[in-house]
Amino acid sequence: LHWLDAGPAPNINLILQHYNYTGKLGRRRPQEDRMGLLKVAFIAISCLIVLENLLVLIAIVRSLRARRWVYSCIASITVSDLLAGVAYICNICLSGSRTFQLTPELWFLREGVLFVALPPPSTCW
Repeated sequence: LHWLDAGPAPNINLILQHYNYTGKLGRRRPQEDRMGLLKVAFIAISCLIVLENLLVLIAIVRSLRARRWVYSCIASITVSDLLAGVAYICNICLSGSRTFQLTPELWFLREGVLFVALPPPSTCW
């Protein structure tokens, strides 16, 4: 998929115009291209969250009692947490100085994924 490429885009000015129009461009501090220790720590914690949720899903799928509605609710919450962890990792990796290198499609995907992944699962309510 060519629009997932994080390389320089011909319409990079669109993202710059957005940040300038919303006033966020003037408040930005210069950032380095490398990941700091805090970002690496957050990515490591998010990877643990994703791994733990995968283990819970595997346990539910392998369980013989998975046909009960309680296990469906637990699986739904687990999938929601799993998606939130993946979305957070993607957001950390694609933010900062990389923001202006994104294509508009990838920028909208980055911004929208958290809004999709963060709402609580409603299948058990």
